[in-house]
Amino acid sequence: MRKIALAVVCACACFNPSDDDDGGANGSTGSSDDASDEPTSLDETSASTMTMDSTQTATEATDPSDASSSAETSVDTTTDADDTSPESSSSDGGPQPGCADFDGRVIYINMGGATLTNGLVDNAPADIINDDFLAREWAGYTTDDADEVYALVEEHFSPFHVCLTREPPAVADYTMIVVSSETFMDNPNFISGDHYDCSDEVSNSVNVVVLSEEAGLAATTKAIGISKFAARVFGLESVLDAPDDIMNQFVGTTLNGATFTDGCIAKSGTPSCDSMVSCAAGEQQSGPYLEALFGAAE
Repeated sequence: MRKIALAVVCACACFNPSDDDDGGANGSTGSSDDASDEPTSLDETSASTMTMDSTQTATEATDPSDASSSAETSVDTTTDADDTSPESSSSDGGPQPGCADFDGRVIYINMGGATLTNGLVDNAPADIINDDFLAREWAGYTTDDADEVYALVEEHFSPFHVCLTREPPAVADYTMIVVSSETFMDNPNFISGDHYDCSDEVSNSVNVVVLSEEAGLAATTKAIGISKFAARVFGLESVLDAPDDIMNQFVGTTLNGATFTDGCIAKSGTPSCDSMVSCAAGEQQSGPYLEALFGAAE
């Protein structure tokens, strides 16, 4: 079942997330309704209920579930990100430019901008997204920390047999995450349209992550947001009280060094996907789930 939701962030100096994760931006099937101009309570937001608690001063990334509508904030207030090289190609046998000839899942972190049109099924190579709210022209990511942010996202996915690229992929099928630094609908709190494909049936999924320059988010926060919403299109959901896991309910309380972990953690809200991987119902292991889906890095 295809889920779609929107997330917002509150670009304030202090952070106090309070809403349920899979409540606000919980996914409704099909495409989302037009959102209002007001931000939500930064956990998860649906396109039709983008309203935020005025007492909330956190940024959260959103995640959808069937049951409710809230918003997830995405602000990182811990340490600064380490400087790392963003290169996706190497001369020592590593991934080649555009992931040419790669035999696994290719994830295109598109920072160059895209014009997405609405369709029945996502199709990354054709710039088609199954969400009429996000079907529009998206400006590229122009903030000068692009290399650092991309390198951190690469690090998040390094344990798995996937190939990330910032270049248009040299393969037929790939997942695309469009990353923009524009301010959407004059609202710097808007951070993401959120799709997820429970059974990973669509190999060409598309998602959008908006990291407004006005919000002033740290590079680590931005990378966690990108990685989280990329993982959402593969069927992972937000989890409760797990600041060391990238799928933590609130991006704002997620540690800079968070990873896709091995522990069984309760999902927030009403679970929508079967991502148990040897856990009890309503729980997930984000690391083993992605490894089962893609394989371990070679």
